[in-house]
Amino acid sequence: MVPGDDEDRWWPERDRAPGLVDPDDVAARAAAAARAFAELGASDHGSPPPRVAPRAAPEPVRPDAVLRGRRFTVPDAERDHDARTERRLAFDDRRRAHARPAVAPESPATDEAPASEPSSPTTDAYPAVRRGDRALLHVLALAVASGAMVAPIVWPAAVALGTLAGAAARSAADHGPAPLPLLRRAGRRGLSWLRPRSVLWLPVLTARTVLVAVAVPALLWAARWLVVEGTDGLVAAARTGVWSDGFRVLSGVVCFMLVTGVGEARHRRAAQLRRLLDRRGPTAAVALAGAALAITAAVVGVAPRLPAGGVTGTDGLAWVPAHLHGTVDGFRDDIAVAEIQAASECLSGHQGLRWRPGYTRANGSADEDVARLTADVSGGVPTDADLATAALALHDLLAPWVDTIVLGSGEAPVLVLARQDVDAARPVTDASDLVGAAATGRDAIERGADGADRGVALDCASAPLP
Repeated sequence: MVPGDDEDRWWPERDRAPGLVDPDDVAARAAAAARAFAELGASDHGSPPPRVAPRAAPEPVRPDAVLRGRRFTVPDAERDHDARTERRLAFDDRRRAHARPAVAPESPATDEAPASEPSSPTTDAYPAVRRGDRALLHVLALAVASGAMVAPIVWPAAVALGTLAGAAARSAADHGPAPLPLLRRAGRRGLSWLRPRSVLWLPVLTARTVLVAVAVPALLWAARWLVVEGTDGLVAAARTGVWSDGFRVLSGVVCFMLVTGVGEARHRRAAQLRRLLDRRGPTAAVALAGAALAITAAVVGVAPRLPAGGVTGTDGLAWVPAHLHGTVDGFRDDIAVAEIQAASECLSGHQGLRWRPGYTRANGSADEDVARLTADVSGGVPTDADLATAALALHDLLAPWVDTIVLGSGEAPVLVLARQDVDAARPVTDASDLVGAAATGRDAIERGADGADRGVALDCASAPLP
């Protein structure tokens, strides 16, 4: 825009802009042409054409007189000033439209960011995450977590150390390898977990982890039992799966969360994985996902399990701190007593006998846990088949920390089974499998194996706890 209000300074500016036509000049030429044609018509026909009075432009409406319907007349001085301003603005717009925009030279395409704008690890370094990126991260985490099925204590510890090492390496790459700043960042990250939102989220996350550790083995074992054995004993199979693999699945869930992260960490790791695989194409991602699924299936289905005992024991006490042994042992006793009570009521109803439950409560943590079923002779004497059926039901129902089963008639023990000599990987349906575990009454279990009622045994092993 040309500064100043003097029109003499504007017209030379217009003359120096070739190719631009002033709208007022066009209007003047059109008016001159109209007069010339009018004179030509008057000379040809002898009378000028009728002149039509120009139409007056509508005056603007005052803002405060709109409701009254009044018109506002703009003074001539202001109207002329506004016209000059409109012409200058129009000329400036045309000049800018015809001016050639300055185009910056294109820089060669490189993968590196400009030196003046370094990439930030929290914003520009991570591309948008797609659903497939998170799915691939979950598949890889599942392959890593499957190792917990083999070593439920050692493997999560190794995964935790690896995760900490990776986080430290990433922090050192982003902010420098100085140890003190690294420790300060780690301290701030640890303190961020103590915020109210994180503290409230921790119980929810713990509850979800426990539910997954219970539901996954129960569903898998019940599905396998349904395919192989049918509907009889379905609950017993699910319960056996929880006791057998629940703690291992819990360790696997912990490993899964360590690899994927929680919340924003999961988003960042999925973005890092995508950036790592972008240069290798979709074939690399498909091959990696296939290999991870194959490893998971092999580890879960074929790989051996470390034997129980030590820190991997399934008795519920080996992984508990010493000062909590009494509390956990009392909780275990309550579970075992409820199981024996349910078995005694179910067997008494099916066999027509009076079974009395018994259990070694409040014994030392190093002592054996013994479950007893004693038949009251006033209600009848159990046969060998009844003893075999009761042994099957009690073994399939009891938790794995119960070491010994004792079946008696009156005051005399008739059958004593050492459960550690029986395969606890699945419910036992054949009483002959218990012969090798019989410390007392081997002849009774051998004679009653053929007459044992499998249906009653599985029904009582699936009995609901009181």
